[in-house]
Amino acid sequence: MLSPEVDLKLKKVFMEMIKTYRESYRGAVLGELELADMTFKQFVYLDTIIKMNNPTYSELGRKFKVTKPAVTAAVNKLIGLGYLERVQSNEDRRVYHVMISDKGKRMLAIEDMAASEYIKHMQTCLTEGEVEQYIAIVEKISACYVSKRS
Repeated sequence: MLSPEVDLKLKKVFMEMIKTYRESYRGAVLGELELADMTFKQFVYLDTIIKMNNPTYSELGRKFKVTKPAVTAAVNKLIGLGYLERVQSNEDRRVYHVMISDKGKRMLAIEDMAASEYIKHMQTCLTEGEVEQYIAIVEKISACYVSKRS
């Protein structure tokens, strides 16, 4: 258990790091896309759809534990914003897959660019040894988080 002072400092440092990354990310993305119109829930849907690789509406419903109409409403908004496309299955004409559009792919490329720029900034501030320590710490935190979620 951390002392209250260290706990407070950790929260402050973590939030500052998140803030600087968000500023870097938003600066890269908002210049290119209309993400200001996207809600956090829509961003989560988009991120999940990308990771699931062309899921069906039913697969998304199971993933989010929501009804198919709820999935349809969320996906339709993202289609309307131009980030997704709905493609009919070749095997079963009743089934539709949700795919990332060219605009969605452009957003991914911009996101990757923003992360790369932030990492370049980190590299100017840290030695190679510090970067290796940072990687080890983040990997440990991520592994602990994943194991607690399982």
